[in-house]
Amino acid sequence: MNKIIEDLKSLFQQNGIPVFGTAESKFLESEPKG
Repeated sequence: MNKIIEDLKSLFQQNGIPVFGTAESKFLESEPKG
């Protein structure tokens, strides 16, 4: 699981997407924080 998170983090950073919030909402996906 950690490997997936690390891969996503590097992907987000390459694309200039903020890691916090975006990654969490994708993993939890139950309630996005608006």
